[in-house]
Amino acid sequence: MVLAALLALALTPLASAQDARTTALNHAFPSVDAATFQADADRPLFLSGDLGSVASPEAFFRDHAGVFGFDAAPDVRVVRTESDDLGLTHVRVQQTVGGVPVFGAESALHLRDGRAYAWGGDLHPGAVNVRTTPALDANTSIQAAQRALGPVEYRRASGDAPITGREAAPDWAPRAELVVLPHDGDYVLTYHVRLFVESPAPANWEVFVDATTGEVVHRFNSIHTFDPRAEADVAAWPGVPYAVPSASMMMAGPTTGTGSSLYSGTVTIPTYLSGSSYYLYDTTRGPSYIRTMTGNNGTSLPGSYITDSDNNFTATAARAGVDAHYGAVATFDYYKNTHNRSSYNGNNASITSTVHHRSGYNNAFWNGSQMVYGDGDGSQFGPLVELDIAAHELSHAVTEYTGGLIYQNESGALNEAFSDIMAIMVDRNDYRVGENSYTPGTSGDALRYLDNPPAGNQPDNYADRYTGSQDNGGVHINSGIANKQAYLMIAGGTFRGVTVGAVGRSVTEKVWYRAMANYFTSSTNFAGARAGTIQAATDLYGAGSSQVASVTNAWAAVGVGSGSTGGGGGGGGGTPEWRYETITYQSPHNYPNNYNNTQTYSKPGAQRVAMYFEQFSTENNYDFVYIKNSSGATTATYTGNKSAFWAIVDGDAISANLVTDYSVTAYGYRVTTVAYFSDQVLLAADPNPVLGYEPEAQPSDVLPAVFSKAEVAELALGVGPNPAGATTTATLSLPDAGPVSVTVIDLLGRTVATPLAGTLEAGQTPVRIDTSDLPAGVYVVVLDAAGQRLTRQVTVVR
Repeated sequence: MVLAALLALALTPLASAQDARTTALNHAFPSVDAATFQADADRPLFLSGDLGSVASPEAFFRDHAGVFGFDAAPDVRVVRTESDDLGLTHVRVQQTVGGVPVFGAESALHLRDGRAYAWGGDLHPGAVNVRTTPALDANTSIQAAQRALGPVEYRRASGDAPITGREAAPDWAPRAELVVLPHDGDYVLTYHVRLFVESPAPANWEVFVDATTGEVVHRFNSIHTFDPRAEADVAAWPGVPYAVPSASMMMAGPTTGTGSSLYSGTVTIPTYLSGSSYYLYDTTRGPSYIRTMTGNNGTSLPGSYITDSDNNFTATAARAGVDAHYGAVATFDYYKNTHNRSSYNGNNASITSTVHHRSGYNNAFWNGSQMVYGDGDGSQFGPLVELDIAAHELSHAVTEYTGGLIYQNESGALNEAFSDIMAIMVDRNDYRVGENSYTPGTSGDALRYLDNPPAGNQPDNYADRYTGSQDNGGVHINSGIANKQAYLMIAGGTFRGVTVGAVGRSVTEKVWYRAMANYFTSSTNFAGARAGTIQAATDLYGAGSSQVASVTNAWAAVGVGSGSTGGGGGGGGGTPEWRYETITYQSPHNYPNNYNNTQTYSKPGAQRVAMYFEQFSTENNYDFVYIKNSSGATTATYTGNKSAFWAIVDGDAISANLVTDYSVTAYGYRVTTVAYFSDQVLLAADPNPVLGYEPEAQPSDVLPAVFSKAEVAELALGVGPNPAGATTTATLSLPDAGPVSVTVIDLLGRTVATPLAGTLEAGQTPVRIDTSDLPAGVYVVVLDAAGQRLTRQVTVVR
């Protein structure tokens, strides 16, 4: 069998690179069926088919080193080996260099009867030349990481011990591990330092310290939150008093009680009798305990027990605990009954939930050891303890022990999406998450909508994904893309011209869980998730099944990969594919001033159309190319100098509208290839060859407003209005063009916003600063340009 589907997410319209990859793969694996490649490299992300017999994982990578980009056998270490209920074996391996792990370089080899049928993951051949002898020790790196965080309070275990069992308290001590970090296109030997912070905001900081210089090269917060906006609203340092532990208890035994919940009515819950008191504490399901505690509006974790005298928990202070306890038990039962998974780690780990965390805290999170729920401020949120939030948070724990998706960028968005998808499987009433606790004064809304992500300010199309650095690279934003894919699998329908056959919740939950448990690895991106879910559906239902077609077409509908002709539907006709034509559209070179010209490519009957800009150069922030759809709406805006890229719109026509101002010109643009996405050839006289890969749209530029090019004598910075409410504007006056950054810092010196980082022309430029999520207080706006730094204070009021 030859390579049947080469789904390379690349930006060149020519087939030579794909042909070379196909040849190399067919030489190494003559019976490979499908391959997915990295967007910016020739390395595969996922392979499926008959990949040959496997004597050992090390031998597999040694024998096929060239396929993965290595000149010699890579160093790999087996992390774990698992067998599933279909009799398949999954071996997870970690790439190392001189015994030092490469961060995120994990992959999984999948075996059936001693032969590999799939491989997926991320390997880094460029890391092999890194020297792995550090100049600093681990303690020095921890100190450097702590200095970078500034004055914080570190987490410590406190509160009541378990009634039953002998499980140790979580270890929140700082720790450091030597790793090779992929960073800015290169590789750096670093210490991966983990710091667990309680105040001023809960955080699990992952800090990477250069093991030679001691410089912090990267950091992110890996605590898994329900709503990222809450971290700007935490109570001011140093927080509120700790909870007071209750008295020690004498064991009696498990019972069944009732409780008056906030969101689920009166519920039956497992409890525990000790002495004359009943506790929200279950010992009947396998784990030592599933317990629910209260933080008493403090920061202590796990806090103290919630008790009742008659086993009917109706007190006002207990109601949030009833919801959280009910949710934890229901989620445990869901994973056990639906996926045969015993607790989040698959080995009956005990489960702790703490409610009433802090005062007015608008969030819930999994901190790596337990679930924590705030009460909300009564406006943005009520208590965040409803059933789907409990399922969402506990599913983060499942992810931690299965795919281990790193909580940033696309892997982090998939981490969030999996929790949302599992949340609507536990709470199967609708496709919303957080609908009860979010904005309690507004009925009918929710924080996120799987059926309509834009209603929750999320994209539902990969081309519209967020590519900035906020929210850990958009983990709560871009999750909408995978959420929509799962919804389309469940409910079916035609979206963006692609028809998806409905397979219902039962199939969708099994496919997504199996993909997470077996095929996702720490760095899995959307292309890898597509491949992993298709493989999971193939395992469960067969390669030609309607379920596989539904998975495939649902991804195509959200802009990830092409569709399928299987039972899920593909929009009518044949397989929806990208087909290209060699047509040239170009501006004058150089273009004139005061120029306004539009060029249009149309393909009646197409579901999507695209232009490939081989060359692009305009005066940055003054001359623009507006990409428009068939109705004339602008879908993207480009300016400045760019490498070759695709612009893509939904529908059957795409236009490039070049608009220039009165001075300074540049090359303009040259389009050399156009393409359309359809399930049939749309020109009988022209075969329109298949493009051979999925084009990826260049994200639209995010542009600051620009004033006139009037001459400016000296660097200046103004800020107003001041005091500021939801927004303010920094007005920059630049005597010369050059690199510019505008940052906002708080009085502890921490950067809280970066409204601008780029290159500007000379003149005046207003930069909008969003202060809506900042707590009231005094901040400093910092302008760095031309080797100078200017600052202005601004007061945020509420």
